[in-house]
Amino acid sequence: MYIVAVSIGLAIVAAFFVTGLILCKTRNNLLTVMAILMVLPTAKFAVDLIMCIACRPVSDELYERIEAADDKFLHKYECLFTSREKATYVTALVITPHAVCAYTTDAKSDAGRFKADLEKYIKEARLSATVSLYNDENQFIKKVKLMSESRDTKLTKEESDRMQWIWESARCMCM
Repeated sequence: MYIVAVSIGLAIVAAFFVTGLILCKTRNNLLTVMAILMVLPTAKFAVDLIMCIACRPVSDELYERIEAADDKFLHKYECLFTSREKATYVTALVITPHAVCAYTTDAKSDAGRFKADLEKYIKEARLSATVSLYNDENQFIKKVKLMSESRDTKLTKEESDRMQWIWESARCMCM
């Protein structure tokens, strides 16, 4: 999607600029101003595209392991969380009514910074949840299983809604 948006944006910018040059025989015209204004949203999509290139998709094996470990909570995959200081690629995310458990394949990710930023976003939505980020796949799966096994009753509608609200507030950090 980003490739298409960037391509269309660049084509529109080029069309405005070239049309202005052909019609006015100078670059000082209104179509050049339009081209310059179109560069801004195109550049935003280009930055998003560049950020997403470094992200690897979740493997089928990991997906199956997470789905087998838990069938109660909300699962999200391939999320790129951005903050002012750093972007963190989260391969998998399991959201419970009171916790967010994340797994990343990026060894350089800062778990403390990610936890603080995500908890801040969740708190701004007047919710609370414990956030944890794992770099080890086996530890993450073990934690997900433990959370699932500790829950012996079915989720209530309020708990399901709460998980969705936590995800909606966390999604504000996602690209």
